[in-house]
Amino acid sequence: MDINPNDTVVVARTRDPIEAQIWVDILRDDGMQAAVFEQGARGALGGASLYGSIQNIVVRRTQFERAREIIADADGTHALIPLQEASESRDRMIRALLTVGGVAIGFLLLFTLVQVVADP
Repeated sequence: MDINPNDTVVVARTRDPIEAQIWVDILRDDGMQAAVFEQGARGALGGASLYGSIQNIVVRRTQFERAREIIADADGTHALIPLQEASESRDRMIRALLTVGGVAIGFLLLFTLVQVVADP
């Protein structure tokens, strides 16, 4: 499944990887591009999914409303994320990237300063 992360939004979350895969399958059966990603270090490092870890179901931003309807119709309203969180998730991601970028630039400047001071 090739989904551009810049065009996606989390539509639902669950701690059950089997339930997450069921939601993805239901969405795909309706013709949507959907995927599940584990939240946390194990998911980021490609580790095996653990029961109880947070599973994010993502869809294309343009399919968000329809995906919510499908999951709700399949008795999955408990897994749907609040609407305000969906709209704020992109802002949080941008803030996190800016923070990481700022820290990286700070380290580069500090390294350059140390190099300049160390060389007479």
